[in-house]
Amino acid sequence: MLLRTGNRFSSLQIIKAGCDPEDPAVLACLRKVDVFEFFMGNGGWPTNATLRPPLAPVMSWGPVIDGSDQGLPGRPLDLIRARQYAEVPLIIGTNKDEV
Repeated sequence: MLLRTGNRFSSLQIIKAGCDPEDPAVLACLRKVDVFEFFMGNGGWPTNATLRPPLAPVMSWGPVIDGSDQGLPGRPLDLIRARQYAEVPLIIGTNKDEV
């Protein structure tokens, strides 16, 4: 997802939650929203694939492609296929009950 697309997706989700993305108190508003209703109710995820995280709704996050050499220049799978990655050790895992 491109950075500008990620920003648009965030704004749409904030509006869907009934909050104003321009309001300085947007986080306080979002904290009042029921989590289940936010992710699974109220119209669900955007149908436009460019605005939906790649693994939604299972994972509500995904890479943000900013196009820079310092960030993420392209889709991770495309970069792996082109062997454009740093060959360094990698540990992947999850945390139970992470807060």
